[in-house]
Amino acid sequence: MKKPNSLQKLFSLLDKREQRQTWIILGLTLITGFAQAVGVFSVFPFLNVALNPSQIQENDVLRFMYDFFGFTRGLYFLIFLGVVVFLALLFSNGITTLTIYAKTRFSEMRNHSISSRLLEHYMKNDYQFYTSRNSSDLVKNVI
Repeated sequence: MKKPNSLQKLFSLLDKREQRQTWIILGLTLITGFAQAVGVFSVFPFLNVALNPSQIQENDVLRFMYDFFGFTRGLYFLIFLGVVVFLALLFSNGITTLTIYAKTRFSEMRNHSISSRLLEHYMKNDYQFYTSRNSSDLVKNVI
């Protein structure tokens, strides 16, 4: 028989709903990493144009955006890029905040549910169970 690894032991403490929530949290974490990368990456074109305005005409993507939105001056395009970068960073930080909230809520609720189940298990035992154990250890386990 195969010995369970630590991840399997961890999942055995969770019910099906909690296991599904664990995978959702993992997905949110991956989305957060991608959003943060996009937020950081969006700063580079802005800085590139701010330091060297001729990049608008030299870079194909920047030139396409410049022409597509009908800009007439590089300064207006730079302001536009600044707003886009600000919105990208705002979106990235919003996703990060949502993920941190979800992770914190999930971990606190799992702490509560596991402690409640352990307390319920302790309460179902007979008196003999308590005479052979240190009560402070039992309280420590529940808390």
